[in-house]
Amino acid sequence: MYLDLLRDTFIELRKRCNFKLRIIGNFEYELEGIDLEVIQWTEESEVKDLQGIDIGLYPLVMDKWVRGKSGLKAIQYMAFGLPTVATNFGTTSSIISHFENGILVLSDDEWVCT
Repeated sequence: MYLDLLRDTFIELRKRCNFKLRIIGNFEYELEGIDLEVIQWTEESEVKDLQGIDIGLYPLVMDKWVRGKSGLKAIQYMAFGLPTVATNFGTTSSIISHFENGILVLSDDEWVCT
């Protein structure tokens, strides 16, 4: 799961500020020490659920399969007017202009410090 890429990031951010991590998906998720809200995705509630988040995160593994992903999640976040932070890999650099309509990151430090 791509969200696991940010486990250490969430733990580090928790040391710096209070936040609630809202996850919308078709799975259960736990992360000790993080205020977590897991919402089961449904077509009927998707718009309302997305309207309840403040920042869209799009972490990606840098591999051959991901290189061809469409970036739909980043596009979806941006369509809702959400600040979007995404791994600078694959199609995301075609969708997001760094610091213009989103933030592109490569390293763990950039996820925290950006």
